[in-house]
Amino acid sequence: LARAGLSPAGIIDLARPHTPRYSRYTQYFRKVSEARLVEKFKPIINQATTQTGATAAYKKLTDLSSTPLLSEVLVGSDSLDLDQYVTNKSLDGLFKYIAMEEKTFVAILRQEQLNY
Repeated sequence: LARAGLSPAGIIDLARPHTPRYSRYTQYFRKVSEARLVEKFKPIINQATTQTGATAAYKKLTDLSSTPLLSEVLVGSDSLDLDQYVTNKSLDGLFKYIAMEEKTFVAILRQEQLNY
């Protein structure tokens, strides 16, 4: 996935000033690889939520969304598809940790440059 994400347009994208310096590569990597990662993650998450009964329990809860209180909370939100919600949050966590590693790596490189 990392090699597939590198392209001349991507290199230009990395230089844009709107991206925080410490996570430019992570944000670019997310942009070019997220769709493929969803394809890989979602079947695994679907299997896990089905095996644990989470999907069935959540379906019962969303069926109750016809009640006024729950419909205000649930209807129209992106969280109605449990597998998609879990997939999105998993990728959020993955890219958060990649950005943390990138920040550490950039700090080490800067320190090494100062030592030369």
